[in-house]
Amino acid sequence: IASAQSAYTSQFSFLWSTGDTGDTITPIENGTYLVTATADNACSQTASFSLSLYPSPHGTISGDTILCEGNAVTLTANGAWSYRWNTGTQGATISVSEPGTYSCLFTNEYGCSSEASVVVKYLSDFVISGNPNICIGESTVLSVPSVDSCIWNTGEHSFSINVTEAGNYRVTLYYGSCSSTIS
Repeated sequence: IASAQSAYTSQFSFLWSTGDTGDTITPIENGTYLVTATADNACSQTASFSLSLYPSPHGTISGDTILCEGNAVTLTANGAWSYRWNTGTQGATISVSEPGTYSCLFTNEYGCSSEASVVVKYLSDFVISGNPNICIGESTVLSVPSVDSCIWNTGEHSFSINVTEAGNYRVTLYYGSCSSTIS
């Protein structure tokens, strides 16, 4: 926000090079901005300033977001000049061994910043989604998140199955070196 305010703002009218007439503007591009302040007695003064707008970094976080009990995963931040994680770690990579939300503040060479986050979960924290109540003659789809592979107690190997009968449905999820059965 650029401002031409003073203790005497009410005694002046303003005209900016953008055509705006208020005592403040919000510049949206690089350039030189002029403002002419005209007093009630018709005296005027022009001031200018140059503004450089810099882009915010478009940082991303990559890495495995599924934890096996007792193991750690590495998260890597990309797309900026410096990185600060919500764990207090500074640098592009962190190793995490607990589930949770991990955020990174990305700062570029101009001092502009942005933030991104990922959720890391234990494989055992995954749940089956779908409607647990169906009427006779109807069906529902039960689903689990895509991992390396899975097998349902029905023998199916799909991440989504169509169910037409009542019962207890379980699925064993396989990811890397770990597995977890959920119901």
